[in-house]
Amino acid sequence: MTAEPLILARLSVQRALLTHVTPALRAVSLAVSSLDCQLSLRFIYDLDATENKRALPAIVAAEVCGDWEFPDRVYEEVLMIPAGTAMQHLDWIVYHRCEDAWVNTNTKE
Repeated sequence: MTAEPLILARLSVQRALLTHVTPALRAVSLAVSSLDCQLSLRFIYDLDATENKRALPAIVAAEVCGDWEFPDRVYEEVLMIPAGTAMQHLDWIVYHRCEDAWVNTNTKE
């Protein structure tokens, strides 16, 4: 596989995320299959994500499909993993929320 499908996939997902990132979203990663032209997206949310917020990955996937001919299929996976717990990502991370202590206003120093 050439680098072009990977670049197009990353740019497309990042563009689609511009208006669909919510505070409960921890990370988004992707994988592109060269054999059957499939794009897999993994969305990881905090446990406090509402059902409406968990519906946003389908909107992102639809926008990605509208961007370009490749891929033939887009699969979304939504995981609920609480903040502070390790996450397993797909091949390319396209969004990762900063969870460092210095940005958490609820943490006492």
